[in-house]
Amino acid sequence: MSTAFGEWIRGLLLLLLLLLVAEALLPSSAYHRYARFAFGVLLLLAVLKPWASLLRGGWSIPSPIPGEAGEIKPEEWSERLLRRAAEEMVGEELRSLGASRVGEVQVEMREGKPWKVTAQVEAGEGFSREKARESLSRLLGVKEEEVYFR
Repeated sequence: MSTAFGEWIRGLLLLLLLLLVAEALLPSSAYHRYARFAFGVLLLLAVLKPWASLLRGGWSIPSPIPGEAGEIKPEEWSERLLRRAAEEMVGEELRSLGASRVGEVQVEMREGKPWKVTAQVEAGEGFSREKARESLSRLLGVKEEEVYFR
């Protein structure tokens, strides 16, 4: 990614240099105003070109999740971040409800929304699986039947 950024900057600098030389070679000052406008538009297009490809969705970024190699599409990236945030929320909620230990937490997503929750929990004093199931259902918007404890 950094090499692409470096090439983009190098290209912008080269374009700017060429535009400055072209402006200096113009024969009369009457054309300078129009030339500067045209050169400005060219420079603006060169600056915005990479951003246009980002907006079209033709880009990928490194995986934000440690241990996962490769690049992923933005839609997958956002879903993974949401899943990870939901898993953290589940762990925190279970601890606040009195779980003595929270192990592995998995949140399955469907269409960008939490669908199923599975958590490994050791019940502490005052911990109720039914209350936890109800709380997680409200927190994530999943059906109580889709909240499982191991």
